[in-house]
Amino acid sequence: MIDATKANDLEKARDMTLRATQWLNVNQLRVRPSGPPFSWRITTYMATVDPAATDEERLVASRRMLKALEVHARQERWEYDSAQGSYRDRDPLVREWETTERDAVLETLDKLLRASTKSLETECRKKFIGKAVAVRHL
Repeated sequence: MIDATKANDLEKARDMTLRATQWLNVNQLRVRPSGPPFSWRITTYMATVDPAATDEERLVASRRMLKALEVHARQERWEYDSAQGSYRDRDPLVREWETTERDAVLETLDKLLRASTKSLETECRKKFIGKAVAVRHL
């Protein structure tokens, strides 16, 4: 029997992965520059929204989405820096975000996916170890 807290953590990880996928879809992000935007046509998307998907499939999908986010974030930061140049008035208290709206979304999604990936990795590792122990006792 699964502990209620562990089950709750796993449900949270699944939900975070689903939410990140929905945001990627709404923002029309792509896995690669020439690819289609995140939608039902992409297996990574389907692995996160399908209730029948395994946690291992969700983990692989989360890792792929993280890689895509890293590319988008680098591009967005480069575009921001090139648009601002060296003549931009700086906030003397450094309290304003020096980023774009899209980059703020990407950063939030990155944190969400990293948290869900960490939880999914922990759960998948436990499952793998449990299977290895069960096989060893046969």
